[in-house]
Amino acid sequence: MKIQVFAKPSAKANTIRQIGDNQFRISVTEPAENDRANQAVLRLLAEHLNVSCGSLSILKGHQSRQKWVGISKK
Repeated sequence: MKIQVFAKPSAKANTIRQIGDNQFRISVTEPAENDRANQAVLRLLAEHLNVSCGSLSILKGHQSRQKWVGISKK
């Protein structure tokens, strides 16, 4: 399964909002450096979807605010 994520790094608070069937808008407090924001996005999404963080991976958009995240069954 693929999910489209619109990420906002360096936000005031960690928030997640579903804006479509497979679309989320995620704000994280981590800055977009050294992959910290990407890891925070994956942790927050895993918690929201009730899956392990290891089952999520960024398929496309590592350096973009628009990302495609894949969910594998582990």
